[in-house]
Amino acid sequence: MKALIGRLLAQRYLLVAFALIATPVFPFVSTALLILETARRGPLGGSVSAAAGMLGVAIIALVIDNALTDLVVVAAVAMFAGVGMGALLRWSGSLGLAFQGTVSFCVVAALVASAVGPDPNVVLGPVIERLVEVFRESGASQQELAALAAGAPMLFRVLMAAVLLQAIGALLLGYWWITLVRDTPGFGNAFRALRLGRVLGITSMALLVLGLIPGLTAVQNLSPLVVFCFLFQGLAVVHAWAYARRWHPLVTSAAYVLLIPPLTPLGVLGLSATGLVDNIFDLRAPLGAPQ
Repeated sequence: MKALIGRLLAQRYLLVAFALIATPVFPFVSTALLILETARRGPLGGSVSAAAGMLGVAIIALVIDNALTDLVVVAAVAMFAGVGMGALLRWSGSLGLAFQGTVSFCVVAALVASAVGPDPNVVLGPVIERLVEVFRESGASQQELAALAAGAPMLFRVLMAAVLLQAIGALLLGYWWITLVRDTPGFGNAFRALRLGRVLGITSMALLVLGLIPGLTAVQNLSPLVVFCFLFQGLAVVHAWAYARRWHPLVTSAAYVLLIPPLTPLGVLGLSATGLVDNIFDLRAPLGAPQ
């Protein structure tokens, strides 16, 4: 892996080609590659590579199908988000600060989109219609179809949470690649120390409480996203205790098994609750200095 990453950095066209290929299926990989590129060459160099990758996607979309404009938008967001996170990592030199900055941006962007953005029923209407048609052909009942047809707000919330997951996943992957290239064993230490911080943590908890109030739709739409914010802190707590106490790897593996359907709700709520409690009581304090 280290040799491959080194070769991609040495030959920019290869990195851009890999980012271009990954965009349709794994956009977070494209973002991670641009994080790596920006951390190495700076925001200007990262922007040049992102622009080249986006141009490549646009050309492919134009040649294959003019209807692939959505793919161009995804490429632009994925690659330039990588430039932004890479610049933040380069400036701060800290995974923790980059994590907090990324989460803050996602929460603010989601709140703005929910408060002043277009109605989810309008934006996601065509998607919902296609899903209804697919389920109708598969023999779904009228009650199920009616529930699905009214599911645009919920789909909007899920999409915002998915964007956060993609962004944080790309940040972690990109930072790991950076430590590989620099040949420094810093990824584990940085991940085990992840936390939202006092200000962001209190703000997130306040948003969760406000989301329980009927009528505050804009805040309610943020609830799944905020829950996932605490999930990563919960995972960091589990890894920190496992590392400090030399727990068997099966213990940490169990946390990830709980994230696999149909156990996903249990795993997400359990880990997110752990992260929320850690934000208040510092569950890692008994471990002493970060390991």
